[in-house]
Amino acid sequence: MRILVVGGTAVSGQAALQAGRAAGAYCFATSSDGRKVDLAQETAALRLDDGGADMDRFVKSLGGQTFDFLVYTPARGPVALPAREATKDMVEESLSFSVLPYLKLARALSGRVIALSGFVTMPPLLSIYGAMTFTKLTMENLAIAFPERFGILRAGMFLSRSVRGIALLVQRRMQRDPDAELQALRDEWKKVGGRFQDFFWNRNFQYEASYYGGHGRGEAFRPTEPEDLVRAFSLIFKGEKAPIVNVIGSWLWTDEQMPAVPTDLPGDLIRKDLWP
Repeated sequence: MRILVVGGTAVSGQAALQAGRAAGAYCFATSSDGRKVDLAQETAALRLDDGGADMDRFVKSLGGQTFDFLVYTPARGPVALPAREATKDMVEESLSFSVLPYLKLARALSGRVIALSGFVTMPPLLSIYGAMTFTKLTMENLAIAFPERFGILRAGMFLSRSVRGIALLVQRRMQRDPDAELQALRDEWKKVGGRFQDFFWNRNFQYEASYYGGHGRGEAFRPTEPEDLVRAFSLIFKGEKAPIVNVIGSWLWTDEQMPAVPTDLPGDLIRKDLWP
């Protein structure tokens, strides 16, 4: 088995590499500057912020190599605003970094593409995840429509640099944006007190526990850790065919349909025309 991990230094990228190595796979990873990626047997440079030119170079450099799995971890887009405030331009900006590059890889290389998503239709994320809400739902729709080529690892919130960054952006925006949803979030935090980041984490964990506890099969809720991502990737690499593998802490289950999307969100921002 051969696995290509784009964004191998991310927490999720390292989890994919750990699962791949445990399965005996040859692991090829990328980093933005080409610096050696831990757990990868081979590393190459790949930048995703130059309009696609470096992706073309990278694909050409592979010289027709084949992979069984392509794991894509990078994601970027306007956040720290309610999903209902996202615009088409914001979503297109996010897709150009978070989705279009892995579609180019899928067209050029063999193998099933596995992308990362989260539980974006929960209230805590709908209130702050902005355009990324629709990017993640677009990813999930691709997996549902074309499960033989695409899959999703949908993970509970775990400690990472990107999540810390989102929490900081939300805190700053609440102080200057009069949006009613953000101000309601600010009021809720002030009632609880303490650091905003702690409130941010705990609020999300409370919803994960209450919304998805039925998948726990009697096991108590706990926050998701990198080792849980490893277990989920291992399931995928062993041949799990379901389009979406979910993991929250010790809870692991699969889905074959999209989550329910609130009716007040603009459904046309979930792109359904990107493949084939």
